Amino acid sequence: MTKKEVYETEEFKNLSAFLLHHQIKHERVGSSLIQGVSPGGYDILVMENDPGAVYEYLTKKGWAEGGSKVPDSEFISYRWCRYPYLAINVILTDKEDFYNKFSQSNAICVEAQLKKKYDRIKVYDYMFNRNTKPTDDEFSRLVRGESLGEPENIWSALFR
Repeated sequence: MTKKEVYETEEFKNLSAFLLHHQIKHERVGSSLIQGVSPGGYDILVMENDPGAVYEYLTKKGWAEGGSKVPDSEFISYRWCRYPYLAINVILTDKEDFYNKFSQSNAICVEAQLKKKYDRIKVYDYMFNRNTKPTDDEFSRLVRGESLGEPENIWSALFR
């Protein structure tokens, strides 16, 4: 399914109309915005400024809680799947700081056209100051669009 076809689905149109009607801050994020990446999902970051409205809408429409599961997270994700290997994901938060950092991280990944998932994860790790964040020099390379490569495969390291 192409991006255009996804954006023309009733589910996507209805969700967009709901968010716009309720003036809920949202934006498209994720790898579907990077040229040359074949996404398995289309992601929308949503700031819940009307307590419970988005949650109620998604659950009534049959969206499943799922996708990313992060302990003690500042967000909940919902997923609508209709076709194999394709999903529309909503990343729902009521934390302005989380929304802004996520949005900034995504903007860096898109601007730098980071095609490798590992590199994109490292940008988010850096922006959210996680234990696994890259060094300042590595982050600078990512911002310039340079790949850090792939993480070393533990199995290949064991059998050298």
